[in-house]
Amino acid sequence: MTCDGCTSVQLVADYNKKIDDGVTDLQKKTDTLLVKLERQPEPYSKHTGFYDDAKVQLSLLKTRADAIALNSLTSSQIDLLKSSFTEMEANDKKGNLDRDTIPGVQDALDRQFTSILKLEEAKKRAEKAPAATKSS
Repeated sequence: MTCDGCTSVQLVADYNKKIDDGVTDLQKKTDTLLVKLERQPEPYSKHTGFYDDAKVQLSLLKTRADAIALNSLTSSQIDLLKSSFTEMEANDKKGNLDRDTIPGVQDALDRQFTSILKLEEAKKRAEKAPAATKSS
């Protein structure tokens, strides 16, 4: 039996497919670059386009996340991911992104991607959950 007159309180935003897809796409591009660099190192100048695209994609994800009510956790996670990309690019410019450092960088970024995706998946599951019921 449903509870007439009951209200539900929503603490986080609903699932957002565009954020989910955007994060997944960025992870694929990032992992592709890192695998390639681990196999055959290249100077920073060879992949500045990757960083430019990543900045644009992160900016779009951040704007989308910020535009959704109750989405501060996702927004914060994207901010952390943006910081990690800034750090990765700075290290790459200095020549410090090499076979020895790439596994750690990839692991750290993958953990951040996973956190964002887990949150979106939890939101998706919450949308599919039946509404709370209360018996009289």
